[in-house]
Amino acid sequence: MPQTDTVILDRAASKVDVDANFLITCLAEVLESCGDSDLIPYLPWRGQEPKAVDSLPVGRGEALLQVLSFCFQLLNAVEENVAMQARRWREDGQGLSAERGTWAMKLRRALAQGLDEGQLREAISTCRVEPVLTAHPTEAKRAAVLQLHRELYVLLFEREYGLWSRSELQDQREAIKGVIERLWRSGELQHEKPTVR
Repeated sequence: MPQTDTVILDRAASKVDVDANFLITCLAEVLESCGDSDLIPYLPWRGQEPKAVDSLPVGRGEALLQVLSFCFQLLNAVEENVAMQARRWREDGQGLSAERGTWAMKLRRALAQGLDEGQLREAISTCRVEPVLTAHPTEAKRAAVLQLHRELYVLLFEREYGLWSRSELQDQREAIKGVIERLWRSGELQHEKPTVR
């Protein structure tokens, strides 16, 4: 039975909660091993209310800012993974043309409006398509950091398979914690706004 958009959204929201909790729990374990356990009570999405920022020890404001920024990066990784999962669920249940903004949806709409194959070919032949690549210096990341984000995404994706043994799941968890630790230790927080140069 095809899943409705409401079912897919509910499933996706639940998955965001579970996966964010998992990554933040991994981060808490990394912080513990790195000697930053004082930051753990301030972490969001762990299934409990984070500690109030005004209770932070003196001199730990920058570290807290970095860990909260890092939490949002982890949440972004979760959301990207879940968005791709939701797209797969929608395509599996409703077909390729169910995904908004795709060529399949646009072609289905054109055919529903009465255009035939010849008219579509003619219209498409007059289109000019140009890729536009944009980057902003405040969004720039080092190549090594981008590679770690990709590695984390792949590890999250691999967790989707339900065929893993307990020891394999533990190995995946340790691999994820390893990526999180390398990202944490890279200290991505910028003290000055980067320039284009």
